[in-house]
Amino acid sequence: MSRIIKKLRFSDSDIVLYCPDTYQSVPLDENNSDYASILKEVLEETTIITSEYIYLLDDFAFDCVDINELTTEIQNKVGITTTLSHIMPYAEKCAIYFEGALILTEKTALDEVVAAHDGR
Repeated sequence: MSRIIKKLRFSDSDIVLYCPDTYQSVPLDENNSDYASILKEVLEETTIITSEYIYLLDDFAFDCVDINELTTEIQNKVGITTTLSHIMPYAEKCAIYFEGALILTEKTALDEVVAAHDGR
């Protein structure tokens, strides 16, 4: 069985696998007490498909990012067909995640969106 995982969450009691349509909790107990062995077992039957594209704030038109606006701009951009997963802003950069790798024309279109993004 193969799964696509969008996100993993670790806690003291379980590992939660967030998949496109559902989530699964893998409990930690006396038989499965360390993350490494559970994660190895889970990953053996899992396909993780995400790609990350990092941009410095300098890459944006006004050195700032409006996450909601940027999300809409990316989703509406003709030429980007790979599904946007999420956007994570950081102090001096912004990470844009997709549910697969972008082809060259999609990456060029993403660069255009970033360069034109107002963010104010």
